[in-house]
Amino acid sequence: MFSRLLLHGSKPQIQTQTQEPEAADDLRHGVVVVEGQLDPVLAVPAEEAQGGAEQSSERASGHQPGGDDDGAFAHRGAGRAADAALGVKAKQRSTHNHYLTLPVLFTMLSNHFPSTYGSRHAWLVLALLVITGTALKYVMNYRARSHPSVVLAGAAALVAAVALTARPSPGTRAAASYRDAAPVAFAEVRAIIERRCLTCHATHPSNPSFPQPPSGIVLEDPRRIQSLAPRILVRAVETRTMPLGNLTGMTEEERATLGAWIAQGARIDGARKP
Repeated sequence: MFSRLLLHGSKPQIQTQTQEPEAADDLRHGVVVVEGQLDPVLAVPAEEAQGGAEQSSERASGHQPGGDDDGAFAHRGAGRAADAALGVKAKQRSTHNHYLTLPVLFTMLSNHFPSTYGSRHAWLVLALLVITGTALKYVMNYRARSHPSVVLAGAAALVAAVALTARPSPGTRAAASYRDAAPVAFAEVRAIIERRCLTCHATHPSNPSFPQPPSGIVLEDPRRIQSLAPRILVRAVETRTMPLGNLTGMTEEERATLGAWIAQGARIDGARKP
């Protein structure tokens, strides 16, 4: 026995009938037939649902023959189990997204850490951080059940990334790099800063992207420039992450000039505030 839904007027009623061969076939295909109305599951006329579940399924989904889902609909219409390959692929992508959450977040914030993307081996640093973030996510999932090899791989990747991005003190590196450079006057340094840096690092920046100087750093006062010399060395000379995106076109010669001036003691003899 089975229940078939009959619509009388606006109120549906349930009527029990003897199971017929066609009805049994409908149930086996997962089709609910509504007499004289659109099928509530597949949204097709009842006679079409009785005529074949495969054709009805295609109409219900707006599916066109020959598409990617042909196999899945054909399997369901023929009474066989649907192809689970798409579900397996979706699960795989979900797993990948889950474990890449932390690496992606760090990459989004990496512009605040120039020692990573400013490294000569930035690609390797990124790869190591991906391994570290993935391992950390794994440990967050499995906790005490984490496999030791995964924990060890994550820790080793983190140590390697730190080793690649760690730098000697700016003064030591500059002294070694610019030991034989010709003396540089502050006037030359100031001209470079005015051309390449003051579009952003001025009291009133001319760059429309910055209504205020970034991080509150203003490079108009010689004494301020002198006090920020170690930071200028790291950002403009060593990592080359400033100017931002090199929008003002600072040349390698200008970076070398800044480095030599800082290595020589960052003197501002005779300089005056504008």
